[in-house]
Amino acid sequence: MWDPAELLVGLCHTDHKEPFPVWQNGTVSPCFNQLVLGVLPHSGMAIWSACYLTRCSLLQTSSWGWRLRQASALLLVLLFSGDMVLTGLLHQGDVYLDVLADGCAILAWLVHFSTATVLQRSGTRGPPTLLLLVLLCVPNLVLTLVSYVSCQENFNLSESLRVTRFALVSARTLPLVVYLLAFAFPCIGDAPYALHINTVDGSSLILASSHPDTGEMVAEDGSGCVSRLLYLWLNPLLRRGRRGDLGRPRDVYHLPQKLRSSVVCRHFRRCWAASRRGEAAACDGRRDQWPGPVSRNLLNGTWTSPHQEEPLELDSEVGLLRVLHKALGRRYYVLGVLKLVGNMLGFAGPLLLSSLVGFMEEAGAPVGRGAWCAAGLFASTLLSAVLRNVFVFEVSKVALSARASLVSAIYGKALRVSGSSLARCTLGEVVNYMSTDTDRVVNFFNSFHELWSLPFQFSIALYLLYLQVGVAFLGGLGVALLLVPLNKVLASRILDNNKHMLGYKDSRVKLMTEILFGIRVIKFYNWEGHFTQKVTECRRRELAHLKAIKYLDAVCVYTWAALPVVISILTFVTYVLLGNQLTAAKVFTTLALVGMLILPLNCFPWVLNGILEAKVSLERIQRFLKLSNQDLNAYYSQVSPEDVQTSVLLSQGTFSWQGNDGPDKPDSETRAATVLSSSSLWVLLGFT
Repeated sequence: MWDPAELLVGLCHTDHKEPFPVWQNGTVSPCFNQLVLGVLPHSGMAIWSACYLTRCSLLQTSSWGWRLRQASALLLVLLFSGDMVLTGLLHQGDVYLDVLADGCAILAWLVHFSTATVLQRSGTRGPPTLLLLVLLCVPNLVLTLVSYVSCQENFNLSESLRVTRFALVSARTLPLVVYLLAFAFPCIGDAPYALHINTVDGSSLILASSHPDTGEMVAEDGSGCVSRLLYLWLNPLLRRGRRGDLGRPRDVYHLPQKLRSSVVCRHFRRCWAASRRGEAAACDGRRDQWPGPVSRNLLNGTWTSPHQEEPLELDSEVGLLRVLHKALGRRYYVLGVLKLVGNMLGFAGPLLLSSLVGFMEEAGAPVGRGAWCAAGLFASTLLSAVLRNVFVFEVSKVALSARASLVSAIYGKALRVSGSSLARCTLGEVVNYMSTDTDRVVNFFNSFHELWSLPFQFSIALYLLYLQVGVAFLGGLGVALLLVPLNKVLASRILDNNKHMLGYKDSRVKLMTEILFGIRVIKFYNWEGHFTQKVTECRRRELAHLKAIKYLDAVCVYTWAALPVVISILTFVTYVLLGNQLTAAKVFTTLALVGMLILPLNCFPWVLNGILEAKVSLERIQRFLKLSNQDLNAYYSQVSPEDVQTSVLLSQGTFSWQGNDGPDKPDSETRAATVLSSSSLWVLLGFT
């Protein structure tokens, strides 16, 4: 089996007990210097420089700054090539390590020379990232020079190869200094530099224009993995915002193709139709024909979609949750893997912290062990933050798709629902469906993954606490568990007040809508005072429940904010009373784990509360979508009348304010007074 330790031992000629030492003989080890400070920066320079090796629109002149940088890169290639030759002639023990480092440097500076050739007529100094990567190579040169100066054999003139190699290493300083000075050399222009990472039409990677038109760019589409990970596709927009040019909506990016409302709504309608037919795979997003790139026709309002479909009749007994699961479930569930990996990396922090503190307490511990602990702590924290950021961003895109689907479905239903069914709902309720209820359903996407990840974090944190302090953790945990019933009561009260607040909000919005529609009559009859009093009363009841919610929130926040201190104190007191002795490693690790334990205890009730609110709002929207639609065939005949002079023909028509599917069917006496039946009307064309 391949063993990385054996590879490092053979490459660096080190001991099997410590194959990769960081500190050796009072200085940085040659292995760490060449691999970490030499190979890694040069590899990064080669990869990053290769991103700019593309055809671009060149100007007619170039600057001396770029020429000096090209000459410096070529000189460094020659110096590293000479060092590689001398390394092979000397046959030292670390010959393979030096050849690897020199080879990576030669490749990096060759690619960088090609990049400088491409960018020399761009009119800018180039991306600052390339300068940063060059600066990362300086520590390797400094440490190499220090190691050569400390070796007296390099000054022995009888050792010509060693002296020549020392001279070549010292000569690297000159082209590096020239390169850094050339970066500050005046260029043709001082325009900002940008990658055209949103290319959708095969244009060049390097922007010829100093100020790209962000209004014609599509967010994310066409950008690579690095650009998406580091959000480099936002750079042109941020530069334009810094200049103060974001004054119109058309100045910002267009949405990515898969987030456009037309694509999202079409996919949602297909999934609704598939759920109604009982199909499972008919709404696969891969079958969608995505619209083409955004063109100028979209900017001037002349763009039309070639994929326009007939509106879907949302009147069947189809579960809205099932449709959302079909439309967005696959994308959403895959994001749970990022959440799981991010949580696991979060637990690596306390464990590595314990090892690092233990290393500091242990006398004579190898420095490499502490360096690896510090590097692992940094890497795990960084990677966990990156994964969580990607998770939050991707979940927000799924939530945006869900919002567009729900709002379009509710709005389309409001346009097609029958008048008798719509009489059960007010305009204010429909507005709340598209605003408040949709917001709560969308918030479910932020809460669902927390529903399983928070108990998972809680269990792992308890197990690690048990490994650190034993059963002493039960002292602090008992206090936390005693607050769970209290938090449940508070959450129930908040939920009840939320329901009442929504009811009063619907009443207020309904009243305000009626006032706005009848404002002329109210002004004529001087009824402002009366209606002001009614609106004030509705608002007072709504604010009363909102005030209760905020007070309950304050109690929850105060209780759980003081909980980490209480749990830590009780845990340490119990641990000492059991006859154990506290150490720095146990204290720091326990405090870190208690901090991770508080998050699930604090957030889980709110996650449950959010899911319950989403359930209530989903049921409200579902009831609205189940209303019967307008049956146009009952009012309009598809067959033309026999008499061509007939303009309007009503035969055996029935008119009422209540449909047959109404909740309260009127009795015969009331029906006779409110229903006009068996009525006929015949209007001839040209008669008045």
